[in-house]
Amino acid sequence: RPDRGQSGSVLSQSKSAKMSIVQAMALQAATSLGLGVFMTFGFRASDNTSSDAYAKAHRANLNNAEWAPVILALQLGILHVSKDAPRALSVNAALAASAASVVFCIGVITASHEGDNPQTTKGDALPPVRALGALVRYLSIGVMIYELLQY
Repeated sequence: RPDRGQSGSVLSQSKSAKMSIVQAMALQAATSLGLGVFMTFGFRASDNTSSDAYAKAHRANLNNAEWAPVILALQLGILHVSKDAPRALSVNAALAASAASVVFCIGVITASHEGDNPQTTKGDALPPVRALGALVRYLSIGVMIYELLQY
């Protein structure tokens, strides 16, 4: 019977860390799917493509389509090079990047101003939820790049 002391605990922690990255990848993919379904059935199926709500949803969908492949590639890369034992910083960055994508999209879609991108020349600031999502996503991507090079 193998000793299940410290090595069993380490194995359990690495499996949990690996699953956290897999869950982050699933969240990122679900965000893409959700936005696609929202665009198709919320706007295109009813030919409602000239509203402000459509412009916001379209902007969120395009932005997510731009960043999701980068985030997923980095998450997959970390899973591959970490030999099934990703470090805590890698896991946290992977989770934060996917969560920040969701936050960014919510910030764009629910913005209370007219249009999805305020005119900063009028003194309007970026919606705080959108800005938070963008900043956390950029930081998380940077950390994942750093972490990928550390393995």
